[in-house]
Amino acid sequence: MDNVGTARVKEAEAHSDMPMPVVLLTGFGAFPGAPSNPSAGIIRLLAGAPTARLARLGIRLERHVLPVVFAAAPQRLAILIESLRPSAVLHIGLAGRRRSLCVETRACNFVSQLHPDARRQTPVSRSITPGGVPARAARVPSQRLVHALRAAGARSQISIDAGSYVCNQTLYLTLGTETALAGFIHVPRPRGRRPPGMSKMPPPPTLAGMARAVEAALIVLATELRRNR
Repeated sequence: MDNVGTARVKEAEAHSDMPMPVVLLTGFGAFPGAPSNPSAGIIRLLAGAPTARLARLGIRLERHVLPVVFAAAPQRLAILIESLRPSAVLHIGLAGRRRSLCVETRACNFVSQLHPDARRQTPVSRSITPGGVPARAARVPSQRLVHALRAAGARSQISIDAGSYVCNQTLYLTLGTETALAGFIHVPRPRGRRPPGMSKMPPPPTLAGMARAVEAALIVLATELRRNR
């Protein structure tokens, strides 16, 4: 967390009898085909003013970038959830062939063994949790998130397919915890970074535009937490 955000959090906690609820926001690092992951860029942009706005709502924002590694991402996620005890978790990740921001509504107990991770490794099993439930539903107000993303100027839609890569794995594992609110937003490649063959599609948002949209989604989650306190 940046210095401005940290100061606002301490100020808000000083006027409260209990610690502020934590919202954990995660992005992802590079992986094959994406040497620069926009979700990590969004994490970097969401400092300062956004953090302070959430502090005024009584929420502490924690931002972290997870590795796109089948074996390491779950370990890092478990450490973050154990240490931070977040009331809400919002993951953002890249879906390079999509045209809009997609609010995922479920995660499936499946990972593909066809696509290597950032360490050029593939999972040893196609099940994220052997014997686990086939799918888990996201615990976020999905339609309200879509409306907030659109109001912030970003094309957005509901999605029922979180893929079969580290993104889906991360969401599935998060939904297996007791975190009250947990969800995932896939983002497209930002303007100027689309691969060949997508030039006829509508132009994607800028990185800054996507950061503003994700900030709006965080406000929705913060409001939901306040409503349920």
